[in-house]
Amino acid sequence: MVDGTKRSFDIKYIDFEHPENNDFYVTEEFSVLRMNGKDYARPDIVLFVNGIPLAVIECKDASVPIIQAISQNIRNQKPDYIPQLFKFIQIVMAANKNETKYATCGTPDKFWSTWNEQYVEKQNELLNKTVIGRQVTKQDRDIISLFEKERFLELIKYFIIFEAGKKKICRYQQYFAVKAMLEKIKHDKKGGVVWHTQGSGKSITMVYITKKLMEDKEIQNPINKPTSQSIFLPYTNGKKIPKGKSIITFNIFSKNNSYFGYVVFIEFNISFHDQNTSNLHILLLGNLEKQ
Repeated sequence: MVDGTKRSFDIKYIDFEHPENNDFYVTEEFSVLRMNGKDYARPDIVLFVNGIPLAVIECKDASVPIIQAISQNIRNQKPDYIPQLFKFIQIVMAANKNETKYATCGTPDKFWSTWNEQYVEKQNELLNKTVIGRQVTKQDRDIISLFEKERFLELIKYFIIFEAGKKKICRYQQYFAVKAMLEKIKHDKKGGVVWHTQGSGKSITMVYITKKLMEDKEIQNPINKPTSQSIFLPYTNGKKIPKGKSIITFNIFSKNNSYFGYVVFIEFNISFHDQNTSNLHILLLGNLEKQ
């Protein structure tokens, strides 16, 4: 400042709460100078939010296998191509009119996922406004599903994480499970069941639901009175929850109803406990009551 004082300011480059306040742009054949300083790479479609490139779509003819578009996306991320673009990119997609797959940066080709929309009525409503004079394709449906403005920003903020240094984006099953859990918490509060098979990402699903719970203004800690005494719960390595803390517990059960793990929210300080047992099959969203 002029008077010599120092002040800091928080700048929100993206308004996640009000998507309509952002500027969304799409470019075709976006030219990016390669790292050799001579040649250019041109991703087919780049999506920008407020001037920040956040998604890349590689499109192929219907006769071309989708793996070619995936390989091109992966190649462009390599050090000798245009890695500088992918410092910002959050979602990458490979598409032809009959098939699409999506991922985030650094995802090996075998882990690229398909999307299966569950909110079909809303999807059809958007398609009727945007696809006119021709038949709707799989490519149309998945672009609408992943890149509709509100959902695009939601996926970026809540459903992309780093695990052991690897960037990961949710599968559609995880996304819709989290949405269903949130509705259950807000309107029912009696719990419910989300089925997980081994290796399907139950722990990551818990991270996603935690992120949503922490920032959802409609959801408050449902326990009005703090616990009256210290509580000992299994699988905490002997640690106790201190007296006076309010808790919410999400229980995980195996198929024989043995208690294997949980997530505990202590005044929104989160601890994760999960034994990763081989016979863990059912994720139970328990009643929002103190144990």
